[in-house]
Amino acid sequence: MNTNRCFSETKLTAGQAASILSRIKKVKLYEKDIVRLYSIQFNHPMEWHPSRFLNSRYGCDVMERTYFIDHNDLYELIDNFDSIYLQLLTYKPSEEETVFAFYWVHLNNQSGSGKILKVYKGSGSDLPPKSTVCDKYVYKVALKHEGKTYWNGEEPRLSDFIDEVHQLKLVEIKNIFNEDDWYTYHYRRCKAFMGYTKKEFEAAVKKHFERQNRK
Repeated sequence: MNTNRCFSETKLTAGQAASILSRIKKVKLYEKDIVRLYSIQFNHPMEWHPSRFLNSRYGCDVMERTYFIDHNDLYELIDNFDSIYLQLLTYKPSEEETVFAFYWVHLNNQSGSGKILKVYKGSGSDLPPKSTVCDKYVYKVALKHEGKTYWNGEEPRLSDFIDEVHQLKLVEIKNIFNEDDWYTYHYRRCKAFMGYTKKEFEAAVKKHFERQNRK
């Protein structure tokens, strides 16, 4: 079959590729399916570029990706579709594709208005409604509280979980380094050269971890 008539661009988005492949193979495919088929066929992730942030929908600045595929690679997906489509049906997302989030189940009874904390780890396409997308560190903190019921607006926010992440990392540092090691050494340097109190130094370490988490 001559597939050159179907598309002419050097690169297509995964959504465009899904539309073309669906037409050719008479199977309904979505953007996520092209990303997964590509990963199965070539054993490495597709090229992607940042497109927008999901803060308006999920309450957290999480970057959305637009995936691109070269037309030659799409030809190869078409040629090998029958074999790799079977693998797609049992495909498990890689760690890079995994989305972490937490969400609330609402309760209303005589005790008042409550919320039960739930966490999610899986494909972004199966994300529960009104979830707050987070990183894996916040997810681990939220996981410890999963199933807990919060009443009358006392539920923690994303910023509360982030604060707990930073506090845990500070404790970890203090447990690893004794008085003669890294933590105390750098605290004394900050105190000597910048006049930091211990509280200010811990705040600086916290900001450092914030920058690390954004990378």
